[in-house]
Amino acid sequence: MLNSGKWIDLQEGDWHYYFCGFFWLGSKKYDGVEALNLLKDKNAKSLENLLRSVDGNFCMLVIGNGRVVLAVDRLRSIPLFYFIDKSDVYVSDDGWWIIQQSSLSEIDAEAALEYLATGYVTGSGTLIKGLMQVQAGEIVEITDEGGELQLKSVRYYMFRHDVVVNKRQRELEAELLEVLDRVFSRLVTDLGGRTAIIPLSGGRDSRLIATMLKRYNYENVICFSYGLPNNQESLVSRQVAECLGYKWLFVPYSNEKWKNWYHSEDFISYARFCNSFASIPHLQDWPAVRELHLHQLIPTDSVFLPGHSGDFLAGSHVTQIYQKLGRVSGIENLVKAILDFHYILCKYSNESRGIFAERIKADLPSNKVQSFDELCDLFELWDWQECQAKFIVNSVRVYEFWGYDWRIPLWDNQLIDFFSGVPLKLRLEKKLYDPLVDRVYRASCNERANIHDVSSIKRLIKRFPALYRFLSAAKSSIRARDLKAIYESHPLGFYGIWDFSEFKKVFIGNNGVVNAMVAIDQLEEIRSALGDG
Repeated sequence: MLNSGKWIDLQEGDWHYYFCGFFWLGSKKYDGVEALNLLKDKNAKSLENLLRSVDGNFCMLVIGNGRVVLAVDRLRSIPLFYFIDKSDVYVSDDGWWIIQQSSLSEIDAEAALEYLATGYVTGSGTLIKGLMQVQAGEIVEITDEGGELQLKSVRYYMFRHDVVVNKRQRELEAELLEVLDRVFSRLVTDLGGRTAIIPLSGGRDSRLIATMLKRYNYENVICFSYGLPNNQESLVSRQVAECLGYKWLFVPYSNEKWKNWYHSEDFISYARFCNSFASIPHLQDWPAVRELHLHQLIPTDSVFLPGHSGDFLAGSHVTQIYQKLGRVSGIENLVKAILDFHYILCKYSNESRGIFAERIKADLPSNKVQSFDELCDLFELWDWQECQAKFIVNSVRVYEFWGYDWRIPLWDNQLIDFFSGVPLKLRLEKKLYDPLVDRVYRASCNERANIHDVSSIKRLIKRFPALYRFLSAAKSSIRARDLKAIYESHPLGFYGIWDFSEFKKVFIGNNGVVNAMVAIDQLEEIRSALGDG
C-alpha cells in the first residue's frame, strides 16, 4: 500500500506501475504518467541505465509476471520499505502499514543500539527484524523462481571519487559556477513563479541558494530563521537576506515553547508521519514551519529549498577527519573516523562499539584502505548512503507534513558528479567551494565587507590544534560546573523538550544530546506501539 497521495499508477495487462516524484532527463522534466510511460517495459539492465541518466527526487514500484521491482533516487529522498514473507511481498512508503498487515513485531536489538547512537539505522535493515528499506541509488528486484522468492539488489549509483580531474583551482571554480548556473537555471524554471522558501542559516549553503536565485532575478523568495532572539545564526541570516533584498521572517524559540511544541498532538502526528523505523524525526525547523503555516505567513504553494548538503559535497566532513586523525589510512582508522564522527549521541560499551564496527565494515564495498585519499572516499561513501540519505534528507518530511513541496538544489546530480571529480586537496577545508560562494555572494549584493560565517569561525579554531584542545577542555569544564546555564542558553532553545532533571542524565558534552533525547523517546513509542516492553 502506497500512502502518499502523490503516487501515480498505471495498469497494462498483468503489469502495475507506480511512481512518485519527478525527474529530469536532459532538458525535459518527467512526472506522473509521462514518467511511468518512460519507465515501463524496462528489463533490469535498461532500467538501471535509465536511472543512471535521470536527475530528480523519486521512487518507483513495478509489479507483474511474478516480479516486483523497487527503486529510489540517489538520495533515497522518498523512502520505500518492503518485507518478504515466504510467498508474499509487502511494499509501502510507510513501514507502519507493513507491520500492521504482516507478522512483524520484533525490534532488532543491534539496530536499536545503533539508532540510539546515531539517530538512524544503517544498511538495508530497519529497527524491525524483517522490515527492509531500499537504499540510496538502489534497485531491488524480487522474483518468483519456482515458488521461491529470490531477491537481487543493484546499486545503480554510489557516491565515489574514482576519477579525479587534474585541473587548477581557478579552472575548477569556473566549472563549478557553470554547474551552479545550470542547476539554478533549471530550478527557476521548475519553480514556475511559486514562492521559494529558504531556511537561511548563518552558513554558506543556504546563502548560496539565496544568492543564485538573486543571480537569476527570482524575486518571489522568503527567507526565514529561528531560535532564541538575537542568536548569531539569525543575525547573519537577516543580514544576508537584507543584502540580497529578500523578505526575512523570524520565528522565536524558547525552552518553554519547545516543551509545548514537542508534547503537542501536532508533533506526535508528525513523528508518526515521518518515522518508518529508519531515522528519527527531524526536529530543528519543525516549529518554525508550523508557525509559518498556522499564521499563514507563506503561500500554500510555496516550495522549500533547504541547503542540504553543499558543505558535505565540498569536503567539510573529511576536513574534520583530517584535523582529528591526520593523513592516516587502514580499515581500522576508517572505522574509527566513522564511529567518532557519527556514533556520538550516547555513551555505549566497548561491546556495542565492536558491534557498530562490524556493521560499518559490512556496509563498505572494500576493506582495503591503502591511502588517506581512499579513506576519505570510503568515509564519504558511508556518510552519503547512511547519514545523508537517511538522516539529513529525512528533514524534508517537515515540509511534506505541513503540505508543502520541496527541492534540494545542492544535491542536484550535476553538483554531485562535479564534486566526485574534485581532488581531495581542494575539498579539504572546502578550498574550492567557500571562496566561490563568497565571491558570487558579494557580486550579487555589491558588498565588499565579509559576513561572518558561523561554521568558518569554528573551523578556524580547529585549524590550531592546541587552541582547539584548550577550548574543548574549557568547554567541558564549564559544562560540568554549570549545566543549568547550558540547558537554558542553547541558541535554538530546544533542550526544553525534556525537563532539566532528565536532560542531565543524557548530556555527554555535545549538541547531539537533542537527537539523543528524540531517539530515546521514539524508540519507547515504537516499543509501546508494538507491545514490546
